[in-house]
Amino acid sequence: MTAVIHSKSERIDVRASAPVKQLLREAARVAQKKCERVSA
Repeated sequence: MTAVIHSKSERIDVRASAPVKQLLREAARVAQKKCERVSA
């Protein structure tokens, strides 16, 4: 099985279940806030 490098802008796999999508969205939101706080 070959490793695939995913770009950060790539969409989350649609097959991910709802709770997983929610978790990823929450994680992305928190990470974005941290980045904004650092760059401010």
